[in-house]
Amino acid sequence: MIINSDVFDISKRIKSIEKDYLINWNLAKQRYEVVRYVKGRMLIELVVPYKSLDARLIQLLYKTSVKNINKIVRLCEKENYAIENNNQIEQKYQLNYDLKLLFR
Repeated sequence: MIINSDVFDISKRIKSIEKDYLINWNLAKQRYEVVRYVKGRMLIELVVPYKSLDARLIQLLYKTSVKNINKIVRLCEKENYAIENNNQIEQKYQLNYDLKLLFR
């Protein structure tokens, strides 16, 4: 069931992020979904991780918007670099430890 109005006007405010966004209440799964219609088919863009519609949804949609793809990719690359760097440091310490045990 498409939600056309709500207490905080979230259904209207998401249009500023993407004009085709709609909020759907999925009765079977008891959850909100951000959807859009493409060629007569309803496509789920985002399953709302909150039990109610509020400003957190707007913030999440802004954060994950395609308009911010460069920022999102840079953030992912930065996090991946940090993880890789931490893994290399751990491997170095583990190797050092193993060598100390081996050459006692």
